[in-house]
Amino acid sequence: MNPDLVNRKVEDLIVSVSMSTASLEKALLKEFNNLMEEEYSNFLSMEWPYIKPKKYHRTDLKAVKHIDEVKKLLLKRLGPIPVFFFLTVIFPTKNYPGPYRPLEKGLLLLYHLVKGCSLEDMRRFIAPSTFNEILSSFYKKDKGVNNALEDLISEKLHNMFSNIRIRILSAQLKNPSSFKSITVLLDGHDTRATHTGVSSKEQWSYKLRKSGFRTQVAMDINNMVLYASEPAACARNTDGPMFTELGIEKIIEKEDCIGLDGAYKAFIRQIVDTTDLQQQNFCCPRRKQRGVELSSEEKDYNTRFGSFRSSIESLFGQLGIIFEKFNNKTPVITSMAGVFSIQFKLACLLLNIKTFVNMGHIKPESHHMMWIENDFDYKKENADEPEDNLPSLIDQMTLSNSMVKEQDDTDKPKSRNYKKRKIVTTI
Repeated sequence: MNPDLVNRKVEDLIVSVSMSTASLEKALLKEFNNLMEEEYSNFLSMEWPYIKPKKYHRTDLKAVKHIDEVKKLLLKRLGPIPVFFFLTVIFPTKNYPGPYRPLEKGLLLLYHLVKGCSLEDMRRFIAPSTFNEILSSFYKKDKGVNNALEDLISEKLHNMFSNIRIRILSAQLKNPSSFKSITVLLDGHDTRATHTGVSSKEQWSYKLRKSGFRTQVAMDINNMVLYASEPAACARNTDGPMFTELGIEKIIEKEDCIGLDGAYKAFIRQIVDTTDLQQQNFCCPRRKQRGVELSSEEKDYNTRFGSFRSSIESLFGQLGIIFEKFNNKTPVITSMAGVFSIQFKLACLLLNIKTFVNMGHIKPESHHMMWIENDFDYKKENADEPEDNLPSLIDQMTLSNSMVKEQDDTDKPKSRNYKKRKIVTTI
């Protein structure tokens, strides 16, 4: 064949691929912009909410000791926007106990999650008993877990960072040629934990060689966590059986393809037989048949597949770096697996926001950083109305006596028109 013709064909192919890549990038950018408009614009432009105090105090609320240290750590680990998101969207849903500024209570909850502190460690900020009340008020409800909070976090994980179009386009752009169809990765994550009331034998993790919880985590190709299962004691809950109980058909779309390691392969048939998903929705490494060695091509495929799936292990590593609670250096001690579940999902949600902010090069605006300022707090209900000038006790008694005399001198009390007070919805 004429070499010039070959060169022209190669050049045409390069141009074609380049145009195809450019088109994919343009389409992906459009999808991300749509997602930004739908899921992010509201909270990024959100004003700091009003908080209706549970009790009215004549004295100012206390400042948390060493709060600057708390703010400095959160700014370093998470950045201003993830903290702003927590303080405006997740935290201010009700009143929390303790005579401290509401916003600083929220910062302490985040610090506890990021630093992995014990109650005793929190003593340098506020009394452990008070902080425990704040913890319980946030994570629990009616002697159980705060299901409404967990549902809110799960919904944000599933919808806020990804959709099927973004996953397909990202896979086409980023994935190695052998794995272009894979849009989601799933793996089990073991966390050192001691669940009081459950034997250490049931909690034993062969990965950690210690007791722990196992959680099934799904993430997309852009390293966004889409789903985290309820935690389960490691020894009696291996990856395969947990996989069959996830309801995976509700987590992924029919156009998704989920990349799994070999531990899940034997359970795919059960999923296919009981749902609308097909074999093409799953991708696994090649398994050795009894008495038959893998070919060199199959071994190479498995090596490349393992390297491709390593990104989810990188995600787990990053989670442990930012949130020391999940770095497996010390166990999480809990009497309620549901509380651990909320904490783990919340950490994934905040990590997602940090990742999305970095991907989108989103610059924080001034109102995103107000929580860093000294003495900053949520707006108080009716904060723009002047405070009443309360009379002294002696003046109050004098006024009361005058009113009694006026009432005695009047057959019918005069009707008075009272100005209707401005009502602000409680956040």
